[in-house]
Parts: sequence; structure tokens; C-alpha cells
Amino acid sequence: MEQDAEATARWALEPERVDPDDFAPSAPFAKQITWASCDRCGIQVHTPVTQFLYAGLVCPGCGDTLLSPPDEPEDWVRRVMREEDEFSEQL
Repeated sequence: MEQDAEATARWALEPERVDPDDFAPSAPFAKQITWASCDRCGIQVHTPVTQFLYAGLVCPGCGDTLLSPPDEPEDWVRRVMREEDEFSEQL
């Protein structure tokens, strides 16, 4: 039986809300996302890179840690946020 996309992919956490002061309604913006497969649950688990850098990537179904965060995420977060701003400007 074929599963639909919702059944095979889930967010690890509720995605961050976009601050309306940062982007006008309907304005395009870039957000880097990462994902990993949870073999135990048979799903792809997605999260914004900035959330992963602080919390890692944990399956919302079984609670397994799929990706551990780096030891010192601050430099990574600054880099990702700078890249997202650059990509957003290009859109």
C-alpha cells in the first residue's frame, strides 16, 4: 500500500514563526531545512537548520535522536542566518 507524503514526512518541532517585521506578508524568504530518516518509524523528519543547531534532530514519533547538534552552535547559527538573509535578498 502506497503512503502519502504526509504519512512519510513530519516536522521534528513546530517550525519557528516568521516575524512580520522581518518580512512583509506574501514576501518570499529563504529558510534552510535539514532532514534525516527515522528507520524505526519509516518517516523523514524535517527541521529548520537553526533549530537543529541548538536541539539536534529528534523523531517526533519515537523520540530517537537522528542527528546530534554540534558542540558550539553559535558560529554555525550566525553563518546560516547570514546565508538565509542573502538568499532572501536574491529572491
